[in-house]
Amino acid sequence: MALGASSKANGTDSLALGRLSVASAANAIAMGAESEAAENATAIGNNAHAKGVNSIAMGSGSIADKVNTIALGNGSQSLADNAIAIGQGNKANGTDAIALGNASLSSGLNSIALGKTSVVTGDNSLALGSNTNANGINSV
Repeated sequence: MALGASSKANGTDSLALGRLSVASAANAIAMGAESEAAENATAIGNNAHAKGVNSIAMGSGSIADKVNTIALGNGSQSLADNAIAIGQGNKANGTDAIALGNASLSSGLNSIALGKTSVVTGDNSLALGSNTNANGINSV
């Protein structure tokens, strides 16, 4: 079902609500102007994009780009498989990475950034607390 100017629900059991929203595959839900959702994905918010299969993007401008990704919060981005970004402006760019807080970045494989503006670039690493960094492999 599609409701809204130029909205499209192309997949079986898909739902598109809002101007220019697109539910492009089976079981997709796109809610909000210019939102888009892939197979088994959910995008809620203006310009929210759940592009990966089984992904969730909630918040204005949020992007869940790969398989099994979650991006919750305005401007949050999960850009690698199984990545999770929760909070405003967070980015989880590494496979299996987690970014929680506000403006945190987790780009290493299996990395976790917890706290405002925390940054992890090393694989298998953890940054815990506000303004912390973990740049080496297997670092805390």
